[in-house]
Amino acid sequence: MQIRDGIARNAYPNETAVRTQIVQRILHELGWNVFDPDKVCNEYTLKLKTTSRRIDLALCVKNRNPRCIIELKSTDYDLKAIGRSDGDRQLFEYAFHAGAPLALLTNGVNWRFYSTFSAGTYAERLVRTLDIETEPPDAVAAALDRYLSYANTESGKAADYARVDLDKRLDRHKAKEAIPRAWTGLVEDGPDGRLAALLIDATSSLAESAPAKQDVADFLRRLKSEDRPSSRTSKGTRTPPPKRPSPAMGKADETPRKPAPPSIAGATGAEGGVRYHLLGEERGAKNAKDAYIAVFTTLAKRDREFLIRLAPKLRGRKNRRVARTKQELSSAEVMVNSAVLLPDDWWLLTHLSNKDKIQALRIACEVAGIPFGERNGLQIVLPNA
Repeated sequence: MQIRDGIARNAYPNETAVRTQIVQRILHELGWNVFDPDKVCNEYTLKLKTTSRRIDLALCVKNRNPRCIIELKSTDYDLKAIGRSDGDRQLFEYAFHAGAPLALLTNGVNWRFYSTFSAGTYAERLVRTLDIETEPPDAVAAALDRYLSYANTESGKAADYARVDLDKRLDRHKAKEAIPRAWTGLVEDGPDGRLAALLIDATSSLAESAPAKQDVADFLRRLKSEDRPSSRTSKGTRTPPPKRPSPAMGKADETPRKPAPPSIAGATGAEGGVRYHLLGEERGAKNAKDAYIAVFTTLAKRDREFLIRLAPKLRGRKNRRVARTKQELSSAEVMVNSAVLLPDDWWLLTHLSNKDKIQALRIACEVAGIPFGERNGLQIVLPNA
């Protein structure tokens, strides 16, 4: 995109360059006749009771009544300061007096769209932000078309889209704020609550036997205790546990710990343990199954689309090694009973030979874009594989 190249070269040094070489160019692509002063109104005069004001740009469709007003800034203007300067507050005052349902503040690089008729603070009327320098071109084009195209502006859809998207953003924010309270409620439900039932089911899949309710209750009680404010500092961060004094500090009755023997990534211990390297970090697992699960869990948390891309590549004629539900994994009960839950509600089949586990791990590394057999990717050896 030529505009991106110009931004990278600092080719738009002032507000005039932003107006003529970025904003008007984009408006032209969105169906506006930038040469029609009744549609794209530069320095639009807004008449107030006792005075008049000039708006940088006003987008009109009939009788020069603005549907969207645009306040322009130079490319070095920090849009994060919205609401902290008189110039920014004027954007909303002008929109209110002009009767424009949409307002846009831009420095050519960053674009901030507001639903002006909505209630609340500046932040609560912010529909979305857009960075045309860093966001994917398709996403940039879709957003600009949604809120600024002539067709959507003329039909009123642009304002409707803004209100809908603002409601979604505010709802998501409210839901995010409620997560800690929901978590506390689940923990406080005790051993007969939904969280306990899910924990029992997941533990049963891992250990192949169900934990006692009392053990689950004790675990949830510890979670609740750890989450109390008294265990945190005044700034909300956990207070780190005190360091154990070393033998050199003078505790004669404290026996120094023996240093752990050096381990080799990918080696298997005499008691069936597995040590491996993943993404440059040395790790250990009780057995091959636990190591297999841990690798998939880590890669899934690292990339939320990893399992979506991986699932088709791990689909066999009879079984699927990764699926959305347990039932999709296999028709064999013993296979399904071995499945464990991964992030984002995916299921992983674990009733496999170690040879098949290694094959699946190779494919997983390929999908994740990391090398298999190297410490900065995945370096692992399973018994009899």
